[in-house]
Parts: sequence; structure tokens; C-alpha cells
Amino acid sequence: MFLIGSVVAVLIVASALMIPSMRAYLPFQQTGYQQQTGYQPGTLDYYAEQAQAQGLAEYHFSAGIYEYRVSRSWDDVVARFSFVVAEPIEMKSYPTQGVGGDDGIQSWYRFRVIEQLSSKPPPFVLGPLPSDLQPAQPDQLWVFKPGGILQRNGVQLVADEPSFPAYSFGQRYLLILYVDPTTRYGAIVMGSQAVYFVTSSGTLSSVDPVGSVFETDLASRYNNSLDQLLAALNGMPSSTPTPKAAG
Repeated sequence: MFLIGSVVAVLIVASALMIPSMRAYLPFQQTGYQQQTGYQPGTLDYYAEQAQAQGLAEYHFSAGIYEYRVSRSWDDVVARFSFVVAEPIEMKSYPTQGVGGDDGIQSWYRFRVIEQLSSKPPPFVLGPLPSDLQPAQPDQLWVFKPGGILQRNGVQLVADEPSFPAYSFGQRYLLILYVDPTTRYGAIVMGSQAVYFVTSSGTLSSVDPVGSVFETDLASRYNNSLDQLLAALNGMPSSTPTPKAAG
């Protein structure tokens, strides 16, 4: 199931980046008594009321099912996308509007760019960004992600995307994305397949708990090494150190 809304983009159709409104498609899992309520099931108010009935201060629910467009080959990824190393420094979450009211959460992360490994022009116009976001500086990016955290009626609601965990502050990431050089809008259209942890030693590993379809390429071509990836992207020969294990 996939809905197209008006704010963020993960599905390319007719050469345009269209953005799904994030909804909790997966069933609401009850752990006990379900309180009778006037709220529409699946809305944020409903989740908050059910959490209060169970004595919970925090409640997690699914961010929904998203269809990301993953390139068929690593060579295609290198040819089409920009590569940056960056770390998140700010997050802003918003409720998404459904038929029965606010029914999901979506977030924008401001990243500080640590290193630009490669740059490719986006194949279509990106945006717009939410009007209340402060403009990104030249060394920053705004990146959309399904899920997030919002307070509703005294309950902290957390929308999770299991295969694509929320970004962690203080963690460096390799991001493979389209970037608008003017607005600094960064579009990660391949989802978790385009995001990798970068350790202090420069080792790369997938943020997806079940791994990346490009793991073999990263291991065989670059030994999971950020330095070797950078050298390859810039067409420079690199030494071949002892292969690094991902993780």
C-alpha cells in the first residue's frame, strides 16, 4: 500500500519525486484492555488514549510501509547519486493528516556535512521543504525520513520504521542521495539501502538490521572502508589494507 502526499519524496514516477503521507498501516497491537473511544482507530489521538488506558507514558507504532526505489546495480548508484558523510544535528517531526485526523508522524533531519565524497546533479526538482524549517547552511542538508516522535495528550508517540531506524545524534553516516545545491534538500530515495554507519575507524556497515543489497559490493570493492570508497569515487588508486568486517 502506498499513498502519495504533498511533503516528502520516496517514489519516482514520471520523472518527479513524489512524497507519501506517512500512515500507520500495520495493525495497532493491543497488549491489554482496549478502551472505548470516540477517536478514529489508527489516529494519534487514538494511540495516545489507548496508551493512557494501559498506563504507558510512551507508545511505539509502525511508521507504515514505504516503497523505496533501489537501483539495480552498484555501478548505477555511483553514476546517479551524490555521496556524503554527515551527522544529524537537529530533528523536527510533524503529524500527517488522514481521513480521521492526524494518523502518522514524519520527520526532517538537519545534517552537518562532514565530507562530500562525490556530487551528481539531481534528475528532477526536489522539494519543497516545510515552510517553517530554517534554511540549511552550505555545509548542511535537510533530509526527510518516515517516522519520528511527537507528544500527544501527555503521551510520547514514537513511529518506527523497523528496516530503517531513526538517525542517532553523534553518529556519522554515509548518505547516498540526491541533493539540491540551492535549497540543500537531500532526498534518500533508496531508503535504508542508501544509509550506512561510519565508525571512528572509517568502517562502513548498513543501518538496516537485515543488511544491504550492496554489502557484497562494499566488501569486495572497498573492504568496507570509507577511505577506499572515497579513492574509488575520485578515480584514485588506493592501498589494499586488511579487509574490515562490517559491523
